[in-house]
Amino acid sequence: MKQLNISKICIPLTIFLPVMLKQSESVTFNISISDAFLPIVLLILITHSIKTSMKQEYSYRITKNDSVFYVMAICIVLSLSLVKLSFLYDIPNISLGIKDSIKIFINIVYFSIYLYGFKVSKEDFERLFIKTWSYTSVIISILAIVGVGLFSIGIENPWSYYYRAVGTFNDPNLFAAYLFISVSITSIYNYKTKKTIFGINLVINLIAILFTSSRGAIISAAVSILFVLLILLINGELKKISSTLFKAIAVIALLIAGYIFISRILDINILSNTFDRLLTMNNTIKEDSRITQWISGLKIWYGSPILGVGISRFVDSGIIMGFTKYRILAHNTYITFLSELGIVGLIAFLWLPIKLFVNLIKNSKNSVENQVLIFSMMGIAISCMSLNLENFRCMWVFWAYCYYCIKLN
Repeated sequence: MKQLNISKICIPLTIFLPVMLKQSESVTFNISISDAFLPIVLLILITHSIKTSMKQEYSYRITKNDSVFYVMAICIVLSLSLVKLSFLYDIPNISLGIKDSIKIFINIVYFSIYLYGFKVSKEDFERLFIKTWSYTSVIISILAIVGVGLFSIGIENPWSYYYRAVGTFNDPNLFAAYLFISVSITSIYNYKTKKTIFGINLVINLIAILFTSSRGAIISAAVSILFVLLILLINGELKKISSTLFKAIAVIALLIAGYIFISRILDINILSNTFDRLLTMNNTIKEDSRITQWISGLKIWYGSPILGVGISRFVDSGIIMGFTKYRILAHNTYITFLSELGIVGLIAFLWLPIKLFVNLIKNSKNSVENQVLIFSMMGIAISCMSLNLENFRCMWVFWAYCYYCIKLN
């Protein structure tokens, strides 16, 4: 099989990765349209791997060590947790644990597939990957923006959740997390094709982030921008800081002017609800059930610090122990791993992303690609504090891309 074919084989995965199936409230198994292509792509790549017998030119040292160890570590932790469940709980609870383990395993398969694609086809795979992701994110962002506009004039549609943009996702916050990743990949695509990160595609992504009305996304964006500016300052790239700030101000001014123009022409205030939601952040945080869930999760972890209470046991354990009355997720990826899989599970999940993040920072000087990847990684890291992203396929694929970029350095 030719290397170029491997690059094209993964295009359907990249296109349909952010297209989530709409489900009823009783269904908790998140499904992406790309899952339908996953077994086919996996079979093709396994066949390709066997045929090439993993020749020396198709392997590099970091893949044989870090990535394989990362996958194995997570699988071992999940297996230990299932064994624990089998000894302590009945069949229904074990079934829930198996279901949640399968969810994470599916993401591991995505991670492995993209790692293999980058490993074998390298630049060809990256070129098609960033182009496909960029175009896909723009189309979905436009749908989301249009969806909010339609809702503001009284037309319900599948691309907005009331006045909040969701695009092809089920949740505006999840859509915002996808856009965080898209900002860096779109910027890299622009830089590789036009030698500048700025472009209409990036502006559309940024508008869509604002239209999600996600308070967490706004905070994440602000912190991520400040962090990247700090990195530039430490690297002595003062000229780039002033240039970046000037362009950012110009983009913001353009967006504000466009918003005012559209609002006056259509005689509607599309973002009124968004700004109202952002300005009432302080009051809603005080009443947010997520704070209760975070405290509950930490108390649960304190009782089982090493291996946790078992995968899928967060909700029931919190209620049984009297720590919470809410039958909802932790809305915090880190606390979920701590409470269900213990400190061992959290370390198994985080050590590789942390290593990637540190390496990106070390290699950030005079590297536009690494600097924008730092922005997205910081944004996702902050988003994990208020969302359960352990089953977010886009994040795992993004980590595979960061892994590849580190290898280029």
